[in-house]
Amino acid sequence: MSNQKTSVTPSVITHAQLERLRSFGSSDLIPTSSPDSTPRYLWRGFMLDSARTFWPVETVCEVLALMARYRLNKLHWHLCDDAGWRFEVTEYPRLTTTGATLPREEFFWYTNVDLNKAIDAHAHAPKNSTTGYYRDEEIAYIVDFAASLGIDIIPEIDLPGHMGAAIRAYPELGDPRLSNLSPHNWSHRNDVLWPGSASTRFIQTVLNKVTSLFPSQIVHIGGDEVNLSAWESDTDLMKQAAVRGINNGAQLQSEFILQARKYLARRGRRIAVWDDALVGHADALSGEEIVTAWQEDGGVERAKMSARDWVFADSSLLYLNRVAGPVDSEPAGMFGAISTGDILEAVLPHSEKLLGIQAALWCEFISNRDVLYHYLFPRLLAVSQIAWTAEKVSWEDFAPHLEKEMLWLAEHDIIGRPLDEHTFKVHDPIERPYEDLPIDRHQAPEALRATSSQ
Repeated sequence: MSNQKTSVTPSVITHAQLERLRSFGSSDLIPTSSPDSTPRYLWRGFMLDSARTFWPVETVCEVLALMARYRLNKLHWHLCDDAGWRFEVTEYPRLTTTGATLPREEFFWYTNVDLNKAIDAHAHAPKNSTTGYYRDEEIAYIVDFAASLGIDIIPEIDLPGHMGAAIRAYPELGDPRLSNLSPHNWSHRNDVLWPGSASTRFIQTVLNKVTSLFPSQIVHIGGDEVNLSAWESDTDLMKQAAVRGINNGAQLQSEFILQARKYLARRGRRIAVWDDALVGHADALSGEEIVTAWQEDGGVERAKMSARDWVFADSSLLYLNRVAGPVDSEPAGMFGAISTGDILEAVLPHSEKLLGIQAALWCEFISNRDVLYHYLFPRLLAVSQIAWTAEKVSWEDFAPHLEKEMLWLAEHDIIGRPLDEHTFKVHDPIERPYEDLPIDRHQAPEALRATSSQ
């Protein structure tokens, strides 16, 4: 699979870089089952966040080559969020001149990270780590390179929430009560598209561009963490919505989902959504969606009960931006430690509609290649193992393979987290309880800054 020559030419990355990636091939150590065996799941995925950190083309291609080495075949590519917009849309040039040049957010309001480490990570992040976007020809190159490795790239355009970068570029897309104010004077975060003709035109234009860039039959439209109260607090908006029989924010979000789903269906595409979209939006969904079940509190059960195809992406097991060791000894990362052993020994859910599993790496605090691979390896190797084979492998049998594979990675300048007593099971002497409240992220940046300084 990953040994085959790519059809791309080295016009975006150098010939030497391409030859290096071609040499990665397919591991004969992990997964431990033969490449000729039937895979456990057809969907063996990884999600990369290029919105919060802009990863250069060569890094994205390196990640793809590593995915292929470990027989992962779906790259869920998170391309826009509050922190940045990462591709060109001709009709909206400020998406890249403004939306792709925002300063790195501090994320100091997160309750599930060590504040001092978060501050340090922000202070030492490369200055250009949130600046940049992928040109059309670069995306075409990446898509072609991925296809040559047997990997399907599924783009994510998260809507109607997580649209802060787009609204920074085009304030008329957001809350009209804030459109003439500096972000420092916003009363709330202003990251939700506002119902109306401007947002409709924007969504259709963006989705049209996405379908022209990505051949995947699946487009992820997010649907998570939408601040419904922002809409509901606008009496004029709700009066207009009532004329259409809409009485609350959830129904307004359903309009956005329905609009995007129908628009993509006309282009022969199927949508994927986060499991949040299953709550209160059944009338907007067709039943043909793919659900990404990420929420550790009920996400899997919601996906199973929905009778839709779904992907297991539980954050408590597969969010690799969570620390891999004791918090005090790790780079800034989310609490809720996940070890390589936790993943290897996980009992995965059974469901006729389960397509497979997907790990994720959110990059609020991951701003350079060294930290990227510290968090990915060795844990991504365990993800590869359980995605490919249902046969249980003991830690005693897996560990020698792991050690050899980590040596191979190091020889290829991919330095993961060193193997130690926490690789199998993390033992943190300090208990790290937290409550991850979605409402926190909806507060205005200045309000949050004032709160954090008290």
